[in-house]
Amino acid sequence: MTTRKIVILTVAFCGLLLTAACTNDKEQFTETLTTTVVQNQGTEAGSELESKPESEAVEKVEDSEEASKETVARAPSDQPAKIGEALNYHGMIVAVHSVRESNGDDYLKPQEGNVLKVLDISVENTGDEELVVSSALSFSLSDDSGEMYMPVVTSDIKQSLDGKLAPGEKLQGEIPYEVSKEVKGLKLTYMIPLKDGEAVWTIE
Repeated sequence: MTTRKIVILTVAFCGLLLTAACTNDKEQFTETLTTTVVQNQGTEAGSELESKPESEAVEKVEDSEEASKETVARAPSDQPAKIGEALNYHGMIVAVHSVRESNGDDYLKPQEGNVLKVLDISVENTGDEELVVSSALSFSLSDDSGEMYMPVVTSDIKQSLDGKLAPGEKLQGEIPYEVSKEVKGLKLTYMIPLKDGEAVWTIE
């Protein structure tokens, strides 16, 4: 065998060894890369599974907090409600929000020793039938002596509390009453004809 052939065979053999080495390194690299990717995906999936219950818990807490912020209307009882409380009377959510005093307008002034008590009231129909709200017929004001008061006519109100309420509708307005400045034990009563019971608030 000539020297030239020996050199050629030697170069060819070295090339085969180099190729095999590169192939092994490439396969090892590919295997290592694949293993690393699978491990990372598994870790991310595990982290996501671990964090999901926590997220759901946070959402539940937030929902609970939102629910606690909603106005809760209790059923009428023997104990009158206070200003700011809402009562659920046969599907009508009624609340007395505030009471202010007024000296009337240019056409109506309270008699000497009297004052106008203006009640801010809202009524929401959560039932399934239309109902009529009347400031004169649905509401009545009385004192500790049993005297009854009727609403008076004055322009010193933001909006009257009269109208029809379809299911889901809400109405808010004011009702003015003329009472003595020395009156005590004022109570507002709301009732619907042919319905049992009544809703009562103390007016201080």
